[in-house]
Amino acid sequence: MKQQHVANEQLAIRYADGIDHLWASWEPAVRSCQRVFGGRAWRTGIDPQDLAGELRRAQYRAHTSGEFATGLVPPPSARDAHVQLLGSLGACRDVLGVLAIRAELCELDEDAAEIGMQAVDATRDSFMGARSTTALVQAWVADDAVDPAWLHGVEQPQKAWPISLWLLLGTCTLLLLVLLAEVIAGSGLG
Repeated sequence: MKQQHVANEQLAIRYADGIDHLWASWEPAVRSCQRVFGGRAWRTGIDPQDLAGELRRAQYRAHTSGEFATGLVPPPSARDAHVQLLGSLGACRDVLGVLAIRAELCELDEDAAEIGMQAVDATRDSFMGARSTTALVQAWVADDAVDPAWLHGVEQPQKAWPISLWLLLGTCTLLLLVLLAEVIAGSGLG
């Protein structure tokens, strides 16, 4: 069974590949932050300098991912999602920097860890949003697959439109006359 690509827009294909590569480099930092914040590792006696170092590595990954994402050119369908991705990576970078300083000072608390986790989760959601705008680029169909007519925008023949309109108008007029006859007949009896 031979397969063919549904979308052939080179810009969208390159953008989708770029987003995939960025995610591959950012995902280890996401996992690290989830381990630190989600497992509350910051409370279990980890050396503050080690914790700060881990947060700074994640901060650096957020920074480099944001820089590389700035170099990507999104297709028109992904522009808003791309701007959101850039913003969430920048915000995450800043939050992780503040948390690294707080970890060094042994001032990391439950609220700060929650903010850090939300910032990391926002980047994951932004990556998914940017990637989903190019999801059709990765859609494949078989050559022998059923091709629904609604994909091609089949229009109704022009000759049927006036006939349908006149039939509808005639039916409405007939119903109005029947209703009017019922009202007149009903008022004459009462």
